[in-house]
Amino acid sequence: MPSSITSTSSIEEVKDIDDNLKQVERDILRLEKKLAALKDKAVRLRDRRRSLTVTAPWITRLPPDILAQIFTRGTKLHSSSTSDIQQCRVFLPIAVSQVCTQWRKVALHLPQLWNYIDMSEGRPYNRTYVWLKRSRNLPLDISIDYRNEPDSTYYQRNFLVTLNVVIPYIYRWGSIRVIAPESLLETALHVFSAPAPMLHTLVLKGWTRAEDDRSEQWAPTIFHRNTPALKNVHLHGIALKWESCVFSEMRDCTLSWIPQDTVYKIPELAHLLRLASPCLQRL
Repeated sequence: MPSSITSTSSIEEVKDIDDNLKQVERDILRLEKKLAALKDKAVRLRDRRRSLTVTAPWITRLPPDILAQIFTRGTKLHSSSTSDIQQCRVFLPIAVSQVCTQWRKVALHLPQLWNYIDMSEGRPYNRTYVWLKRSRNLPLDISIDYRNEPDSTYYQRNFLVTLNVVIPYIYRWGSIRVIAPESLLETALHVFSAPAPMLHTLVLKGWTRAEDDRSEQWAPTIFHRNTPALKNVHLHGIALKWESCVFSEMRDCTLSWIPQDTVYKIPELAHLLRLASPCLQRL
C-alpha cells in the first residue's frame, strides 16, 4: 500500500514539474524577445546619438527620407550619353550602399535603386540576381549589349544564357534595350513570346545584317501581342511587322538604318502606321 501512495505522489510531482518547465520555457522565450527588442533599441539609440554628435560629419546626420530622395535623384542623370546614364545607374547604388551602415540600410530599402539590369556583367550573373531581388516588384529597365561580340555559335549560346536570366521576369519589364548582331537579335525576338504588360519602351538595334535576311518576317508573336503600355519604340537596322497589335498604343517611334528590302514608300508607311498606331505623335 505505501508503494502505491508513493507512486501516485511521484506521478503528480512529475506532472507539476512538467507544468513548471513549460511555464519557465514560456518566460524564457518572452524574455528573449524582450532582450532582442532592447538590443535593437540600443542600436538605434547609439546610431541616433552618433548622428547628433557635433564631431560627426553633417552627411551622417541627414534623415533617412532625405537620403532616399538624394539617392533616387542620383539615378536620374540627365545626359545625352547613354553610357553615362548606364554607368550612373550601375555604380551609384553600389557606391552609396558601401559608405556606412545608415546609408546601406536606406539604399537596400529603395527598390528603385536596383531596377536597372545591365547584362554586361556576364556569367554567373551574381550581381544581376541580387539586383532582381532588391528591386522587388518594380518595373525593370534591362540593357543587353552584344555589339562587340562576334557572331559565332559560342556567343549565340552565351546570348541565350543571358536572355534566360531575364525572360522569367518579362512580366515586370518596363524597358528593354537589345543591341546585337541581327542573328542574335532574331533569337531574342523569338524568345520574347510572353506578355509584357508593363513594357513602355522597346529599343532593338541590329548590326551586320546579311543581304538575304528578311527582317519583316521576324517575331510574328512578339510579346504574345500583349504590350498595352508600349509607348516608345526605336528600331535600328530591322523592320518588324507594323500590323502587329503590340504597336497599337505607340506614341513615339524612331526608325533608323532600315534594311533596303523593307523600305516602305512614304504613303504606304503612313497608311500602315495610321492603322497600327493610331496614337502615334512623333516619328
